[in-house]
Amino acid sequence: LPRIPGPIWDIGLAFGMPINLSLKNDKKGPSVGKKASGKGITRVKRSDDAIFVAEFPNGDMPYKSQMYWRGPVFYDFDGINWNLGNKDTGKAVRKTGVTRKSYDRMIRSKKNPVSYKVRVSAHGNHWLYSLDLPYGAFPETKITEDYQLVSVRPVSSGEFKYEMTGYLDYKIGKTLKSEKEQRALAFPESSNPRIQALGKKLREENQETEAIMQAALRLYAKSGFSYNTDPEIADEKNNLDTFFFDVKEGNSMHLAGSYIAIMRAAGVPARLVTGFRGGDLIALTDFIIVRNTHAFAWPEIWYEDKGWARVDVKDIVVPASLDTIPKGEKKKQSKIEKPKINPENIKNSEQKKPEEPKQAKEVVVKKVEKKAPKKSESLFNWKKWTQGLEKWVINYNPNRQVELFKGAGIKKVNWAGMAGWAIGALLLFMLAYVGVMRWRYRQMADPLADAWKSFVDKVAKLGVVSTANECPSQLQSRIAETNPDLAVGTKEVIQSYLDLRYGSRGSNDTGGADGFVRQVKRFVAMT
Repeated sequence: LPRIPGPIWDIGLAFGMPINLSLKNDKKGPSVGKKASGKGITRVKRSDDAIFVAEFPNGDMPYKSQMYWRGPVFYDFDGINWNLGNKDTGKAVRKTGVTRKSYDRMIRSKKNPVSYKVRVSAHGNHWLYSLDLPYGAFPETKITEDYQLVSVRPVSSGEFKYEMTGYLDYKIGKTLKSEKEQRALAFPESSNPRIQALGKKLREENQETEAIMQAALRLYAKSGFSYNTDPEIADEKNNLDTFFFDVKEGNSMHLAGSYIAIMRAAGVPARLVTGFRGGDLIALTDFIIVRNTHAFAWPEIWYEDKGWARVDVKDIVVPASLDTIPKGEKKKQSKIEKPKINPENIKNSEQKKPEEPKQAKEVVVKKVEKKAPKKSESLFNWKKWTQGLEKWVINYNPNRQVELFKGAGIKKVNWAGMAGWAIGALLLFMLAYVGVMRWRYRQMADPLADAWKSFVDKVAKLGVVSTANECPSQLQSRIAETNPDLAVGTKEVIQSYLDLRYGSRGSNDTGGADGFVRQVKRFVAMT
């Protein structure tokens, strides 16, 4: 029987079950609202409510580490919270959509396209979620100047469905408007003084944006930072200083917020992007469920010669593993470039002393005598048999199932294939069952009864019909009365049947049941 990983209702979502049925009655809405903070994202991640379901119909599902679902973009920071400005909320959002031509002019390069379909639950706002970088157009959707996918109407009831293409590798942005630049550099003067001083120091030591960025990332890589979705940091004044210099343990908001603060203090425009990262694969399908637990935030910094670029500080603190694939082996993934920022390279950038060559050890060759196999090894290995029973029967789980199919040469294991194999196995079992039962019936068949039935049917065609409970001798008497000529031939057959069925079997000269069968065949042929 197929092993299906994950809850059954996840498969229901893949086949069209409304997302709101999986939501808790006491908590609905988007992961991040018009305000974002460290504690806020912690509260969101405590809920496992489904926010949207994405389908990859072409089978080109990316790695989880490549799934950045772009949502609201924040510029304004008041020292404690990130806030959407008046131009970033409500009706103003839908008016900031750019045309296809102007959007194409913004894009410097784009590679590795991924097509997908999304069903997002109602949250009362205009923003949607799309793989970074969104591209294309769909009815009632727009892409803003901040490369955010939005709906023309608020997603207030039911579900909103749309199709989109995302480019996993891209460079975008050629000019930065003065208004955007001022917002991307603004930082409260009295807020987080230590982190502002650090940013100014990095500016004094480095002139280029790339050098400042790398210097800041080296601090995250080498200063003992750790990732924690629920750190003990309150949303209060100077909380970024507390995180960076004292606690050194925080979630994606603390990592992204502190990095943006350093960049702005160093004169590098930076902004905060919120949304989700990753998702849960729905068993044996091409669908991904994105939940509140996947809520995420990351910084984007402005390069004069590259445009806006994503820098995920979490991958510096906890390096992402590109072998975390939501489904099977993907040919598409060979095209994905490795991140240019490698935390291992940052950590090991200092020159190390070469290790002294180890002295070669003298090799001693010993003559090993072959031992005779133990009695337990030469006989049936019960231990290995019980281990195999435990592995493939008792503990047969979805991973074992995939392993079994791959061992048989079946690389792609999805729900359609599993259903096909299950139906095929069931049909094969039914055919085997029918074959065995037919064989058993043939083995248990009574040749004497079959031959007698043939005889009775033939006599009925000749005008004498036998009743179900009629004695053979009574049948012979009726034949003699109605058709004396026929009675001469039937007498011998009926007498043989009486001797075989009710007398001592084999005592007649007809050769037992086989002889009786031949006798009936001869009678049928002659009449």
